[in-house]
Amino acid sequence: MPKAKIKAMSPVAGASKKNTPPKPAAPKASPRSAHDHLRQVYQENGFIGSSDQRRIDRPGRIDRPAPVYRNHPGLIAAAVILAVALAIALAYIFLPFPGINRETADLNGADNAGAAETAGRQSQTPTSTAPEEPADPLANWVTYNDASKAFEFKYSPAWKADQPDPELVNFELSGLPETVITANWQATSTDLNKYLLALDKINATSWEGKPAVEVQRQGNVKIGSLDAYQRWQKLLAADLEQIVTYIPVGNKIYSLAIRSPRLDDQMIQTYGLFLATFQANKPSSTPVLASSTPIKR
Repeated sequence: MPKAKIKAMSPVAGASKKNTPPKPAAPKASPRSAHDHLRQVYQENGFIGSSDQRRIDRPGRIDRPAPVYRNHPGLIAAAVILAVALAIALAYIFLPFPGINRETADLNGADNAGAAETAGRQSQTPTSTAPEEPADPLANWVTYNDASKAFEFKYSPAWKADQPDPELVNFELSGLPETVITANWQATSTDLNKYLLALDKINATSWEGKPAVEVQRQGNVKIGSLDAYQRWQKLLAADLEQIVTYIPVGNKIYSLAIRSPRLDDQMIQTYGLFLATFQANKPSSTPVLASSTPIKR
């Protein structure tokens, strides 16, 4: 007869197993429980940020805690600015810059500023300088007197003087070919109007029966305090231009003239200076002057 198998049981073990309540089954861990735990640790320590949150939420990766300074961008900017300023200051102090002497530059800058300020004050201060007097063009001219000392005038010593007649003087102007200033005077018993009418009658046929003079303009003028009559005319026979001024003084008529192939402004100005030097030493009578005609120049 086969023997029955008997399972031996320890009384202690059996009693313990019978009286101990069963342990509840452990909950099954979700795949993201490790990440949730790490997130909770970060949050409790103040390390969690928006960028770290995205890194934690990515499955299969556990990131290290983000540094605190990532939540303070202003600290980074301030640190960069301080580092740049410190580098510039050190370079300015220790590195040599060729061609620049800071002390000299500072002094020059101060000098330039002072000079500019002085110049500004001077430009605002009116200067009282006396105007320069123009040079006298007649300073070296020579005075001419006739034998009776009835009149006088001045002329340049550079002019070549010629007196072919006691009542006529010619002056050839230096450097101006065929340009002559003449002074002529003669006694007359008539007035200036009749004198000119007689002169025009002679000139009307004196060039081989043709007019020798073409009057272009004429009229009354003043030479100093003296009344005078002036003509601008063309000497047809000689092909010259002429200005002649007739000045009656007492019983004499003075004829002061300039002639040239072509009278320019400089010649006319020189002739005007010559006329201005004329003086009569006897009081002038009141002449009857010819009526003026329209200017045809």
